[in-house]
Amino acid sequence: MQHTTAYMIGVFAGGLVVGMLCGLGPLLTGRKRGREALGIGGFIACAISGLVLGLLLAIPVALIFTMIIFFSKPPAADDKGVPPTLPR
Repeated sequence: MQHTTAYMIGVFAGGLVVGMLCGLGPLLTGRKRGREALGIGGFIACAISGLVLGLLLAIPVALIFTMIIFFSKPPAADDKGVPPTLPR
């Protein structure tokens, strides 16, 4: 079967959108629980997973990252009570 260019662009864009939508779960959970780096990593992993296998891979990756973020200990605060942030 011959796939047209428009079809392949649609598959690529659809997979990316689906992966990014699934990645919002880990991203928002990570920001809320002080694990922004893990949230961003989960978002990127879900976007790539969506490109590879769509929902079949993006949903399990999102669930795994969300569970890791949810069950991990929050970052320790420094002596001023401010949690550590990513270096910029």
